[in-house]
Amino acid sequence: SSFSFDVDLRYVGGEESQLFDLSAEGPSGWLVRVQQTVAGTKELPAVVLDPTQTYAGEKVVVIAIPPYWVITEPGDYNIEVAARSKETEKRIANATQKPP
Repeated sequence: SSFSFDVDLRYVGGEESQLFDLSAEGPSGWLVRVQQTVAGTKELPAVVLDPTQTYAGEKVVVIAIPPYWVITEPGDYNIEVAARSKETEKRIANATQKPP
């Protein structure tokens, strides 16, 4: 089974839009990626964020898929999502996902 969660990205404190490289990591052997939608199959490697936006910003989806040979027991699984630009590095999420 796979897990997904939404992440809202906002860039605060700058004056001009910046390109942020996106990355996500999970437990060893897991496939973790950032996508634009849950239904998508294409990874979203970067996003441009505008600091003048006063609304929610850019919404992305993080998908986490454990290895097929692992039985995913209920528990805590750390998923880390990061956004990096030339000038800024910010850890944007450190989520714990509990499977049903």
